[in-house]
Parts: sequence; structure tokens; C-alpha cells
Amino acid sequence: MLADCGSDDGNVLNMQSVTTNGEDLLMIGDIQTCTITVFNINSNSIDGVIPLPFRPYKIATYDTNVVYTDVTANKVQCIDYVSQRRMFIIDVQEPTGICFDKSTSCLYVCKKNSSQECYVIGVYCGVTGELKEEQLLSGFDSPKGMCLLRGGKELAVADGKCVKIYSVK
Repeated sequence: MLADCGSDDGNVLNMQSVTTNGEDLLMIGDIQTCTITVFNINSNSIDGVIPLPFRPYKIATYDTNVVYTDVTANKVQCIDYVSQRRMFIIDVQEPTGICFDKSTSCLYVCKKNSSQECYVIGVYCGVTGELKEEQLLSGFDSPKGMCLLRGGKELAVADGKCVKIYSVK
């Protein structure tokens, strides 16, 4: 094991999500304390703890931003983890997965479709400016996470008892 990060003070932790900035930082979402811990793997130390208004069930990063979902509050929020400034917030029904495409500055969000009894993948482009949403894929039963493959050309979605891979470009 390269690192072990937990609660030294005996507090109950509920780590639900983890992501990386692609280099030396891990962002660890704790739904019990409503925080994201920034852990530096090079120094094996905590660089900071970001208090949040919502529980971070799923998290993703781009640049110095961390995006997280709270499926119970129906929110997707983005904050700059350096300044801890809120960048944007999106109201969506039951967001169960997110990932970010750095090449297009688009955020993929798996969410419940209010007009149908299924989940859809929405794409929010312009996260560095005005957000514009379009529906990309639909018909998911129980999606729990997703990630981009092959430089953002394919999207893998964990949907219940299978993983589905789609071409997105």
C-alpha cells in the first residue's frame, strides 16, 4: 500500500468517491462529514479539507476544479479546490455519475429522466462559461458510475449488472 488516509480522531468516515487531478493529488469525498479531502500522494499528507453544502457521492476533476454530485439533494456542484470558490451548480434529478472531458470542456452527468422511468446521460458543455445541456444517451436502468476512454472518444457506463461502452465523438 502506498498510502493510508483515515480518521485518526475516531470520527466515523464514509468515503464514497475518489478522483485524481491526474498528477499527485487525490480528492476523497466523505458523505458523513460533507467534505472533500485533498491528499498529496508525493508527501503522503493532507493538503486541505474542503467543507461542502452537499454530500459528495461522486466526484471528478478538471484543472483546479472538483465537480461533485449529491443524489439526495439533486445537485451537481463545481468548486475550485484551490480558492474553494463555487464555479457553478446544476439542479438535476438523481445524479448518479459524472465525468469530465478535458479536451472539450464538457461534463457528462448521469441523471434520472423526469419524463421517463429511466436514466439518461446529459452533456453540459461550456463549464468554463455558460452551461448548455444536451441529452446524449438514454435507457439506463441503474447506472452507478462512468468514465471516458480512448481520449474521450468512448464512454463506459456501469449500469447494474453490466458495463456499457458507447462512442461519443
